[in-house]
Amino acid sequence: MTIHDIKQTLDKLPDDLPIAYVMWLPEDVDAEARSISVKLNHLEIEDVLINMQDNADYEFGMTWTSVRCSIENIIKNRL
Repeated sequence: MTIHDIKQTLDKLPDDLPIAYVMWLPEDVDAEARSISVKLNHLEIEDVLINMQDNADYEFGMTWTSVRCSIENIIKNRL
């Protein structure tokens, strides 16, 4: 999902509609990766975000654990 996708969706909704929304950015992924001494390139960061979106759990949401698990999946795929 991209900012463009979100904007298109939001443009269809009334401006005063209440919502709850969580947004994770590439900088969040990069910071978490660096906190565990992992260097990700731009495409890997994008893959982490896509993985998080594809595996979103509406019972538990997207958390820092979700970010870390997605980073670990990317690292495993490097091998």
